[in-house]
Amino acid sequence: LIVAEKDCSIDALCVLLLQKLAYKANEKDMIVLQHKFVVKKPDGSRYFISSILKHLGNPASYSAMAKTVGYPAAMASQLIADNKIKAKGIRLPISKEIYQPILDLLEQEGIAFTDELLTDKETSPEKFLAELTI
Repeated sequence: LIVAEKDCSIDALCVLLLQKLAYKANEKDMIVLQHKFVVKKPDGSRYFISSILKHLGNPASYSAMAKTVGYPAAMASQLIADNKIKAKGIRLPISKEIYQPILDLLEQEGIAFTDELLTDKETSPEKFLAELTI
């Protein structure tokens, strides 16, 4: 590993990381994100929601990490520039005005969650959450 003299240590670190962490030919990354919810209704009945995002990077293009982090930021910026998001200031993406158009655009790029809804008759909290326990 060779690191040329750099102006600052962060530049040298970046060169090292680029050399050590570069993908090999046809190597790609994968993002997996899972949300699980157990919802108890006032009548005592429950239902279970599982939401999973799985996305593979493209060896000839962007990594899954780059797409799932960069695309939403770029899309939000474009929506603000186009005045399609009217909220001002620093905002969390928890209002439908912000998150829904971004989710719609991400789906057009092949990045979407798969949701599953189960009832009390189909599973139990222990079975539904079993893979999350260590």
